[in-house]
Amino acid sequence: GERFPHEISSVSFKDSNGIQRTSVSMVDITERKKTEENLRLSEAEFRAAFEFSALGMSLMDINGRWLRVNESFCRILGYTNKELLSLTLSEITHPGDRDKDQSLMDEVFSGLKESYHLEKRLTHKSGAVVWVHQASSVVQDADFKPSHWTVQLQDITEQKNIENALREERELLRTLIDNIPTGIFIKDLQSRKLLVNKAECEF
Repeated sequence: GERFPHEISSVSFKDSNGIQRTSVSMVDITERKKTEENLRLSEAEFRAAFEFSALGMSLMDINGRWLRVNESFCRILGYTNKELLSLTLSEITHPGDRDKDQSLMDEVFSGLKESYHLEKRLTHKSGAVVWVHQASSVVQDADFKPSHWTVQLQDITEQKNIENALREERELLRTLIDNIPTGIFIKDLQSRKLLVNKAECEF
């Protein structure tokens, strides 16, 4: 009593006695339908993960031009989807960081690695610098040749700003300590000096 999907083809013909007959063939396509449904679900899951990810996600061709970008990717850089699709990776990368990608891409193309990660600066539509953590991997076609890239971006501008502020504070503190005429030092619990200023060294 089980129902199953099938595909029917028929052809009409006359037999050797001139009688009109019809030939019907039927193929069980249950497995094909299961495969198609699994593919549909897989595509739907990918689309949902891509479009609604908190990370900037994109597909990029081998020449660095965007094929597809999600809303988070647009928000990080301030461009509309249409605007980004007319740009390349190089065009949105800060001039000082453009060489970083090429050397790492060459390593992937040569088979030395399957993907790469790096921190780099991008240029926002407004001209502001956006620090990102970028993860890139190449997708191969049926002949195992590079087809396109997947590129994910995480905005780390705030983290970088905090790191820079802390570094500037440390440098300022070190400058102040070194220019105080009184000897200053810091010791650990074993009385080993971890930091000394110039006056302490002279003393």
